[in-house]
Amino acid sequence: MAKVAIIGASVAGLTAAVKLKQLGLDVTIFEKKRSVGGLFSKIDTPFGLCELGMHVLYVTNEQHKLLADIFGKENFIEQKGVNTDIGGCFNRTLFVDSIYPDLRGNSSLHVIMQDLLDSEKRIENVSNCLSELHQRFGQTGADVISPILEKLWKFPVENLTPESIHCYFDLRRLVVADKTRSDEMKKDPRLNELVANPLQLQPAGEVFNGRKALFFSSRSMIITEDVAKSISGLGINLVLNSDIKLFNSSLYNGSELIKDNFDACIIASPLNTLQQDLADALDNVELSIFYFKVDRSHCRPIDDYYIVCHDPHLHSTRIVNYSAYNFEKLKHLNDIIAVEVIHPVHHKPDSAIISNELMLVISGMTVIDSYELPLSLKVPIPSLTNARLLDLEVSAIRKNFEDKPLFFAGMRTDKGVFFSHHTIGAAYDAALECASKLS
Repeated sequence: MAKVAIIGASVAGLTAAVKLKQLGLDVTIFEKKRSVGGLFSKIDTPFGLCELGMHVLYVTNEQHKLLADIFGKENFIEQKGVNTDIGGCFNRTLFVDSIYPDLRGNSSLHVIMQDLLDSEKRIENVSNCLSELHQRFGQTGADVISPILEKLWKFPVENLTPESIHCYFDLRRLVVADKTRSDEMKKDPRLNELVANPLQLQPAGEVFNGRKALFFSSRSMIITEDVAKSISGLGINLVLNSDIKLFNSSLYNGSELIKDNFDACIIASPLNTLQQDLADALDNVELSIFYFKVDRSHCRPIDDYYIVCHDPHLHSTRIVNYSAYNFEKLKHLNDIIAVEVIHPVHHKPDSAIISNELMLVISGMTVIDSYELPLSLKVPIPSLTNARLLDLEVSAIRKNFEDKPLFFAGMRTDKGVFFSHHTIGAAYDAALECASKLS
């Protein structure tokens, strides 16, 4: 029986492992930490248990079945249609009807509209994010989006990859017309990729092609050990606290080469987490999370699960509105908001600054108390430099793995791969291809 190594017990890694086992392969998962699930965990704050920011899994029916086998069906809350993703954005004013920039009040709207209508077929191999923006939206539209991306990644837009428009903030589309006009424009497949629906709760067609959204329920707060048991019960070898590392572009488990003991490998972890020298060589920012206990009695209810902060003047990156997707009606979550902040390394802003920004974005809200997560997560910037370094490393790892199947399904911001639904899909596809090559 062919043996496959999975590097990383994230949700993506677990999904790939179960699929491979179903296809009749011998699977071993190596996880550097002492628990499974990656970033899907709860944080014990002074205000009660909260998520690390906000997490949602977009899945197909098959992927849903796999996750139910891993975590237990009862640990998920399923949403469909418009309820899969309700978000807003802030840029001087709060726009709760879409995460995409609303340009209907922009003085250059007629120019932007004409550029969209006149846009030609995509040019292959655009060189950077700026050229991607020019191609998609024209000069004036690019001028609107560029400051938002530079605020997000703290990097010049011409030095970011074309795929950076998909990463963290989804900036593929613009709101440029009312509902009636937008629906008409979106009938054109080309314009559908550029024009956003100004009323997200009234979609023009099927949302996400029928994809489901899974949210972890409150039961999942204590499932880590149960998941490890279910993985082992499925006949999958799970090695926690493993000594997995990259050295000279080769994968090792302790002193043993992975390639010497396995017929294939799926790397479901970001490469920078496997080698410190590589991590230090990359352009990085940090992601920090702040939790606030708030008084909502003087502000209007907001149905958005989150608000992305486009405004270049704000330190805040994304505001997570727990009460809106508190599907289980847990009382303590109605008074809690989390704010995710992407900032330069070692330059976390003071919580008082973030508190004031929160009250600016959500008018009428009052912050009562705050809690700052002690640790920050280092995140590679989707820069052209990082793309070159990671591509070189991937090429070298493939060469050293010789002719055995090797797949990369971990986060890569330079390719627009940031959230777990990206990595789950990549890991699932890798499992299918891996099994096909080993058959």
